Amino acid sequence: MPKELNLKGDFNIATADATRVCRELGLMVAGLTVVNTAILGAFVRATNMVGLTSIEKVIRERFSNRALDINLAAIMKTYEITKLEKIS
Repeated sequence: MPKELNLKGDFNIATADATRVCRELGLMVAGLTVVNTAILGAFVRATNMVGLTSIEKVIRERFSNRALDINLAAIMKTYEITKLEKIS
């Protein structure tokens, strides 16, 4: 997809289908896909500004039970599928 954007210049682009991940895991509220925690996986992979361990710690403080499991799974899966590409 990044090449389809026809960007000019030097860029590092990260893409991940967090919506698909959340749908597959059933991470939805009122029928709407919730990608906010899943996208943290892509952020970690793309930036290395924070580690997965730190993200997991915060998620464990905020969620419990099934919500904890599903949000951690969404973060990890999105991290794994994030594609990094350099455009020049």
